[in-house]
Amino acid sequence: MERLRFLVVVAVVGLAVTAVITLGWGVVRVVDLGGLLIGGGWRRDTSLVALLEVVDLFLVATAQLIAALGLYELFVADLDLPDWLTVRNLSELKYPLVEVLVIVMVIKFLERALAGSARDALMFGAAFSLVIGVLVAFVAVSKRTRPPSN
Repeated sequence: MERLRFLVVVAVVGLAVTAVITLGWGVVRVVDLGGLLIGGGWRRDTSLVALLEVVDLFLVATAQLIAALGLYELFVADLDLPDWLTVRNLSELKYPLVEVLVIVMVIKFLERALAGSARDALMFGAAFSLVIGVLVAFVAVSKRTRPPSN
């Protein structure tokens, strides 16, 4: 039964591979953004949207990496990580992911607000606000009800 914990290595490898792919995609978008800016695109809102997309990709890759490291540390073996990245239970792994998700949603909203109509921005803003509110409530309730970690 103890060896079943090594099944998590499949998730860790999958997350690590997707993190590398996402980082690579981000680098491609940086090159695209550089070409856009050199071509005078800095004068248009499209360059700001492209910049936000790059930030979004790097944040998602970071979240994938945090999840991979956290799962490995929880189920397989301890890693020599800084204290702020050390995970002692699944709840501690969820909080950084929720924080990154909120930031990604804000970036997506800004992209929509800059590239779309005011009505689209209002609709997305309302929907994202509702989801972010639920996530904040989830984190607050989880922190209050979880047992203290050792």
